[in-house]
Amino acid sequence: MQLYSAACRKQPAQLPEIRARYADFAAWQKERIEGGKLAESERYWLQRLSGELPKLNLPIEPVQNGTQATDLVSELVESGPELARYLAKLAQEHDVTPFMLKLAMFKAFLSRVTGQQDVLLGSTTAGRDHPDIEPLVGLFVNVVALRTKLDGDPTFVEILKRVKQTCIEAYAHQEYPFDLLVQRLAPVREAGQLPMLQAFFADIPATEPKAVEGVWFSPLDVSAGMGAGLGGRKLPVGMGMVCHDAGAGNLNWRLLFRADCFSTTTA
Repeated sequence: MQLYSAACRKQPAQLPEIRARYADFAAWQKERIEGGKLAESERYWLQRLSGELPKLNLPIEPVQNGTQATDLVSELVESGPELARYLAKLAQEHDVTPFMLKLAMFKAFLSRVTGQQDVLLGSTTAGRDHPDIEPLVGLFVNVVALRTKLDGDPTFVEILKRVKQTCIEAYAHQEYPFDLLVQRLAPVREAGQLPMLQAFFADIPATEPKAVEGVWFSPLDVSAGMGAGLGGRKLPVGMGMVCHDAGAGNLNWRLLFRADCFSTTTA
């Protein structure tokens, strides 16, 4: 936006000095890995994902419609301010973030439709914790595997507590690269599939419109393209849920699924 504003005024853009580049980040990450500074995180993930990993038994119904094996399809449900206020109140009452609450809802849903009590799915982190990295252009996203045991017929409040603990632990070790974790665990892999994960969840916060030189820049609903962060117009997992805060208390709930696995009716 600074570039646009400067161009409109026919003035040189006054951009802040770049204190680091992507190459610096890559070198810094390599140094931390080889120097053993991520050893504790490695031990956590290897222990957390040890043994036979749960594979979600989603109610797949093969669809013969000429689509490719991992083509992305989505269904959108919009909700208004009343539900947003209720969810915000619920999150506050139980001392959890909106992300944790929505994740707990999705995990409870997956547990119900699969009948499984060990739910493993993926989410992403921005990977921009260092202040020098935050303004850089580049892909710093890392995948985190969120595994929660839902045995013992828990209430939703109990599910929420377990999911909260899952998130606290996972994000304390979010720096450890997912691709390196896959190398360490060496799971059985399938072409076009994200290793170990059959579902993912993302929560996109609201972005307020901004005016620059008389032009309004409005936020774009990118939930339909969340598959692009994992595999373009292909979906490398069976199912995904993206909640996008559209502003003014409106939430967009978008279910992403593979066209060869589910019909829109089933989804």
